[in-house]
Amino acid sequence: MQDTKKRILFSAKSFFYGTLLSRFGGLFRDMAMAALFGSGPKIASFMIAFRFAHLFRRLLGESTMNLGFIPHFESLRKEDEKRSIGFFRDFFFSLSLILILCIVVVQVLLTLFPGGEMAEAFRLTKLILPALFFVCLYGLSGSFLQCYRYFFIPAFAPVLFNAIWIVSLFFINDFASLCIVIVFGMLVQWLLPFYQTQRIVFKHISLKEWFQPKIFSPEVKRLFKSIGFAMIGISAIQINTASDAFFAHFADKSGPAYLWYAMRLQQVPIALFGIALAGAVLPPLVRAVKDNDTTRFRLFFSDAVKKSWALMFSSLVGILAISDVVINLLYGRGAFTHDALIHTSYCLHGYAFALPLVSLILIFSNSFYAIKDYKIPTIAAIISVLANFLFNSLFVFVFHWKAYSIAIATSLSALVQAAILYAALARKAKSMLFSKEELISFLKVFISATLAGIAAYGLKSLYFSTLPTHFVGQIRDFSILVTSFLAVLFFMAKLLKAEDLLDIIDISIGKRRPQKQNIS
Repeated sequence: MQDTKKRILFSAKSFFYGTLLSRFGGLFRDMAMAALFGSGPKIASFMIAFRFAHLFRRLLGESTMNLGFIPHFESLRKEDEKRSIGFFRDFFFSLSLILILCIVVVQVLLTLFPGGEMAEAFRLTKLILPALFFVCLYGLSGSFLQCYRYFFIPAFAPVLFNAIWIVSLFFINDFASLCIVIVFGMLVQWLLPFYQTQRIVFKHISLKEWFQPKIFSPEVKRLFKSIGFAMIGISAIQINTASDAFFAHFADKSGPAYLWYAMRLQQVPIALFGIALAGAVLPPLVRAVKDNDTTRFRLFFSDAVKKSWALMFSSLVGILAISDVVINLLYGRGAFTHDALIHTSYCLHGYAFALPLVSLILIFSNSFYAIKDYKIPTIAAIISVLANFLFNSLFVFVFHWKAYSIAIATSLSALVQAAILYAALARKAKSMLFSKEELISFLKVFISATLAGIAAYGLKSLYFSTLPTHFVGQIRDFSILVTSFLAVLFFMAKLLKAEDLLDIIDISIGKRRPQKQNIS
């Protein structure tokens, strides 16, 4: 089946709908957590534990699987599909062994070092750590399914996890029990895509062959060797992410909770749009490289960047305009105080500036991964991590800013990383990455989104300056302001002929638009 721009957008759309359901579940989960537990030190310790327990998630799970497994698997599948299935089997069992060893080692270390002031966070980490095994295998199954153009199932699977978490809140009242529930939920989340992978696998090999793996086979070793640089970079990023929670703890005892709630909202557009586009475009980029088709590679890359910018910059402006209204609707009840709302809003503003940058980083990095160049993204990631650590240290220990400074540091370090990747890609291309027409497209989106944000913020300032405490008022304010933002955004897009915004509207409602380039 030939790769085209339309097919990539269709794949991203499938990923979008699955992730949308998942993110709605995640938001309901966070709403329940905020209402029941607020933003005090106890829930902050749980959130530190959750992030620390998932320190290896990106390293051995989702990100690494996408950047390393997909190109390697696609290369083998082009030559011999049964051989590629055997590689998947060998990698599955090899990764399982690594995960078990990691969990055992970390459990021992946490037992030897009780943690002092962080003792409660360390105790909860030990309980939640086994979930790492299931979440990483879930990432592998998702990457496998992407190669066969199954995007909805792996994106939808977290819905089951969130449902289990939410239901458990009605029956438990302590974080230790919640950690055990999370482990079970991760197991269920993995089983759904794993079932689909097995249906594909057993078309090519028997059950007996599945249970005859070659642990750390030559192909598996080759993969680990090729992504060694990338794993170093991701390790640095994950350590840096965990350190953010510790910096926030020193800035404000409730700081990790404020950052958690803000980050969960920031990750909605990243997961729905940024990761969807980057994930959908990676396999076609790999196949374009294998076919030595630079024209198609350039077309897919350019279209992904333009669509990503249209979505993520619009999200950034929308957050800056009405973030307090959104947070009030989702969290403004129960134990979640007005003071927590204000601090969470500040953190969300800080994170929001990273939205278009993170999405560009994903696409830029995937362009390098498609040609199996893992060194440059790793160097960019490490420099970004160092920058983030310096910014955090300066903001927290020198300027004595609160938790929002960690969010600002995250956006600044993302700017550093995006700039390095852009410069490296431009150097490889021996020219500017974007043409005059593409820059004009970016400008049209900028103008449309900015005017929409000004309109929504002006309307909020005039008529919705006081945040309601009852749900009907909260949803009324949210609905009116979001509708006004989207109406102005798409009116300006139509007026300025911002094709990338208009394409997104049409693909979301299933309408066909005439294509200027016959290659798509």
